[in-house]
Amino acid sequence: MRDIRLADDGDLQLFGGDAVTTAPGLDDTAQAIRVILATQRGEYTLDLAAGVPWREQVLGKPRRAELIAALLASIVSTAPGVIRVERSVGQIDRASRLYTGDMIILVRAADDAVLRAAAALQEDADGTMALLLAPTGGY
Repeated sequence: MRDIRLADDGDLQLFGGDAVTTAPGLDDTAQAIRVILATQRGEYTLDLAAGVPWREQVLGKPRRAELIAALLASIVSTAPGVIRVERSVGQIDRASRLYTGDMIILVRAADDAVLRAAAALQEDADGTMALLLAPTGGY
């Protein structure tokens, strides 16, 4: 799957007036996961089930890191290119009330090989989730 690449701020990424596309495999899967994490469930009118139920199940008190990690793993597993989430753990910094998490994800590579990737999730102060997805080796 190739998609138009989005910049960090969510705008379309352009080069010389042309849209830049994602590379098949880990690159486009990472972008699909970022889009899912940036979407509040119910805000996308064409698919009200898309996204994360941030307000209903994540934000507010009490927040339990293991429940958030399980919820995010189940949602990330639906992204195009994701075969399955092998591990998902998280923790909440009680002072800042920010969530950080790590996942091990099996991803379909461009050549139909299976890649094992490590995902690091970091909640920013404004409540958005930043994602770093990097390969950890073949599978």
